[in-house]
Amino acid sequence: MGSKANLTIGTEEIKPIRGFLALTGPFIETCANNSISSVPPSFISGQIKRDGPSHHITIITKEELSNQLNSDGKLSKEGVITKVLQTFQTVAITDWVDVGLGSVSQ
Repeated sequence: MGSKANLTIGTEEIKPIRGFLALTGPFIETCANNSISSVPPSFISGQIKRDGPSHHITIITKEELSNQLNSDGKLSKEGVITKVLQTFQTVAITDWVDVGLGSVSQ
């Protein structure tokens, strides 16, 4: 396991950022930079204002972490994050299935 409450996978890292879990690293940056030309400028400026210049993939939202805290009152926020990262380390990494590029719409 990486540093406190982080999980390193090759050159990428899953870590808590502002209350959610995110996948970050050079591969994520490369993918984002390769696709940046198709993103409207207003989206780019909003992302930079919200997240700064780096990119990430959200693994677990603040709401999902909050729900987990509410369902298991014995664990602290860091305890829940550690539990999720341990699950990734033992299950998700070995059973990973790439289903392609996703998108979100309203």
